[in-house]
Amino acid sequence: MIPQIIYPTNDSWEVVTAYDQGNGYPLLLQANYSSGMLYVLTIPDNFNDLYDLPAQALTWIKRVLNAEMPLTLEAESRIGLFLYDNDTFIVHSFLDERQLVTAVPKVTAKSIVDLHSGETIQAQARGGQTVFPIMLPPHEYRAFRIQR
Repeated sequence: MIPQIIYPTNDSWEVVTAYDQGNGYPLLLQANYSSGMLYVLTIPDNFNDLYDLPAQALTWIKRVLNAEMPLTLEAESRIGLFLYDNDTFIVHSFLDERQLVTAVPKVTAKSIVDLHSGETIQAQARGGQTVFPIMLPPHEYRAFRIQR
C-alpha cells in the first residue's frame, strides 16, 4: 500500500505516479524551493513493495536520487550498482534469471571493458546520450572500466 500524499498546491509536479482504477497516487513529487528543487519520495507501508515498482518508475527515481553520480543504471529492481572513483563500476544481479540492463554514463565514453573477460561493449547513441547494454547472468556481477 502506498500512503496517499495530498498536496493542496499547484507549484509541485508529479514525476512518478502510480495508477489504480483511474486514480493517481504520487510516488515522486518535485517543487521549486528557494534556489533549489525539493523532492518528496513516497515510501510504501511495506518497504518490500519498492521491489515491485516497474523499471521505468525506478529509472526516474534513480535519475533524481543519483543526479550527482557519474553513471546511472536503467534496470528492474534487485540490480545493484557499485560506483568507484577510478572510472570503474560493478553491476550485480540478485535475480533468478538473466537480465539486460543499460548503463548510462554522464561522461563521454567510447566503450566499457569487462574487467574479468576483457569483453568490450561499444557505446550506443540514444537521444543525445551514450548508453551501454549489459547482459547480467542470474546472481552474478560484472565489473567494468569506462574507456573515454
